[in-house]
Amino acid sequence: EQWLPASEALAEHVTLYVHDRRGRGGSGDTAEYSLDTEVADIAAMMAVAGPGAHLLGHSFGALATLAYARRHGLSGGTLIAYEPPLAVQGPVAGERLAGYRELVDAGDLDGALEYALVNFVRVPAEAIPFIRETPLWGASVPLTPTWV
Repeated sequence: EQWLPASEALAEHVTLYVHDRRGRGGSGDTAEYSLDTEVADIAAMMAVAGPGAHLLGHSFGALATLAYARRHGLSGGTLIAYEPPLAVQGPVAGERLAGYRELVDAGDLDGALEYALVNFVRVPAEAIPFIRETPLWGASVPLTPTWV
């Protein structure tokens, strides 16, 4: 949904395939999850798009597209990895993942999102009340279990 305006603008110039990752948007989810399933989903979409197709991924989707390109190549297309969450200042979660997992397991998804933003994304704690008032907060809370 966040990419619909950009997708509509691009679709005026190119054939566009928009992929919802498993458990996101209108896509269903599966009991088993791995990066391999993400790569397989992208491979299925790229088979439909055909040789020379370009591939854009955002956030964790950018990491999944990098994994796809590493395994399969791009057959003449271009890869755009937009805002991949790459660890450049040490581990993203490290030992703090346990605290996040505890919040998710306890069903405190709101608290888990705040914890993740402060500890993983490194948003200043003072910014959290402002972020809570944006539509992004309500859309992100249900997705917090997928970060584990």
